[in-house]
Amino acid sequence: MSLRTVVALVLTLLTSSCADAMDVRLQTIAATGVYYPEVDATLSRFRMMDIGGPGQMMFHAELQTELDVEQAIFRWDDDALATIVRTGDAVPEGDGKFRQFLRPMQNALGDIAFSAQLTDTPADSGIYLQKAQALHEVVREGEMVSGVTGPAEYYGSWPQLSDAGIIALRSNSISNRIYRGDENGLTIAAPRGLTTPTGGRFNGFFSASNPLINSQGEVAFWTGVDDPGATGVYRTAGSGYVAIATRDNPTSDGRVVQFAHPNAMLPDGRVVVAANYISDPGVSILIGDGVSTTVVAETGDLIPQHGVKLDLGADSGGLLGYITANRSGDVAFAGLLAEGYGDVTSENDLAVIRVVGGEIELLVQEGDAFDNGAMVFRRATSPPAMNDRGSVIFVGELRAGASYVDGLFASVNGAPVELLVATGDSIEVTPGVHKTITELSVFNEVRLNGGDAGWRNTLNEADESYFWAEFADESQALFLVSLDSGVSGDFSGDGVVDGLDFLIWQRDPSIGSLSDWEANYGASATTAAANTVPEPRGMALALVAIFVAVHRRR
Repeated sequence: MSLRTVVALVLTLLTSSCADAMDVRLQTIAATGVYYPEVDATLSRFRMMDIGGPGQMMFHAELQTELDVEQAIFRWDDDALATIVRTGDAVPEGDGKFRQFLRPMQNALGDIAFSAQLTDTPADSGIYLQKAQALHEVVREGEMVSGVTGPAEYYGSWPQLSDAGIIALRSNSISNRIYRGDENGLTIAAPRGLTTPTGGRFNGFFSASNPLINSQGEVAFWTGVDDPGATGVYRTAGSGYVAIATRDNPTSDGRVVQFAHPNAMLPDGRVVVAANYISDPGVSILIGDGVSTTVVAETGDLIPQHGVKLDLGADSGGLLGYITANRSGDVAFAGLLAEGYGDVTSENDLAVIRVVGGEIELLVQEGDAFDNGAMVFRRATSPPAMNDRGSVIFVGELRAGASYVDGLFASVNGAPVELLVATGDSIEVTPGVHKTITELSVFNEVRLNGGDAGWRNTLNEADESYFWAEFADESQALFLVSLDSGVSGDFSGDGVVDGLDFLIWQRDPSIGSLSDWEANYGASATTAAANTVPEPRGMALALVAIFVAVHRRR
């Protein structure tokens, strides 16, 4: 039995296997069955959520009500809960009311885009954008877009949102177009039937991949082409298009792509793609800009610290859906290691990997021990989200004896992966009320992570994340997770104590102590970790009034 206590909402994780001590702060954002007077609501179920800027979350929830199904989108910011929009609210254009909401998305600035089903209006649905504290209609079903002829569109897909407040979406009508838009309405980004740069015409945008948009308004998408050799990944470029990776067209190193799938778009317009080839086995992770492509990682690459190789083949455990990127073009993914290299066998070939600055790093491998050997890692069950400083967080499965549990894992800036919380843990949900976790998730369903390029956020630049939990009594709660690598004076949260932190302190001295900045100038999360003395797991912390306790029984 091990005991982990969170004092002042701080969970200190100290493992005997690493020389780094990670402080993890857990804070209950909201829980079902609790009445919140500030929003006049009692929650009954959580549906979708995003992390935004520091201390900021958005979530979509169902409410306890005597009506049919009532829903709302909430923002949690600086310990305050506020309602963005709720079932029964009038639409901003005044003709109709909101009924239900679909897959809201928040950017790092707190803007929120969402699809909605409507009542008391001929239009059944619409796309809306909450920006600068005001709610705007982007488009409603039945409204025509400039330059479009033919039947009215059904805008049934959910919008992707960039930090500039620009959205991209795919229509679900027979015309099947890609759009970009904002509070002023929609424009066509890519129409069906347009001639492509590689020949043929766009003949359908695949529903398995949503379009991606960055703050420059560039849109990347996966499309079929009536010339099968041109099917692949494209991006808008001004008034035209560039081919990023398409079937039967060679990449920069001369190999011919058989299949390509977009996974992320960077602020500078480069697109992260998973691709395989006609002549070579395995999969490559590429970054392309329409002129050249760079291989980030591929089958056969060596991970030198461990003497093992990547095996990103067709049977690599759903690799296409498990690649994420940060804004610098570093990537993290869950995939396979090649059997027969190092100590890799079919019993330990699943892994989570990151590539930073061109260096491939093995973060965790099937069979790695956690909780003092009581459990071993089996596989990742969510995409590993990575921010610009290289921190990674993901949900994974562990084996505990003859049973399996789910856990939330994190690595701060390349430090060893640690287990934060797992099913079977007892956690304080509200003051004095402890419950046992039976399920946990990060609800990262769209596979991509980051801010600027319109990807759903799971980990922000302040090393904050979240998780949703369900308990043995079938109640639920949402928690903010704050990772801390122990670097004092890093006011920007980028892992380095530098001049930027001094400027931030000048603007707001209450953010921290200038003496911390002076003492640690030039230090990074990595150097701080190296200088940390390991302490025993479960060490007592100074008592304060409010705490969350996590108690693990095995």
